[in-house]
Amino acid sequence: MKTELALYRALIAINIPEPKAHAFAEAMESDMRNLLATKFDVTKVHNDLLAEISRLRSENDRTRLEIAHLDEMLTVRIAAMMVVTVIAIVGAMSLIN
Repeated sequence: MKTELALYRALIAINIPEPKAHAFAEAMESDMRNLLATKFDVTKVHNDLLAEISRLRSENDRTRLEIAHLDEMLTVRIAAMMVVTVIAIVGAMSLIN
């Protein structure tokens, strides 16, 4: 409201007709209230982004641990398949001889 009044007085001071000055001041005040971000708005968005980044980093860490676990399981499975394959080859070779 202070801004609207100050703007209205400034327009009246430069000889803008009172109805036009009033309409312009109201429109500007409405736009400033609805379209412009305040320092509080920017700080809130900043804090929300920091929280989201923190959440994503935590989720990323969990995903990395899960991938590492899956990698270990895959290594063990491949090693087991290799052992079974070697045993099958050795067994087949002993049957051939």
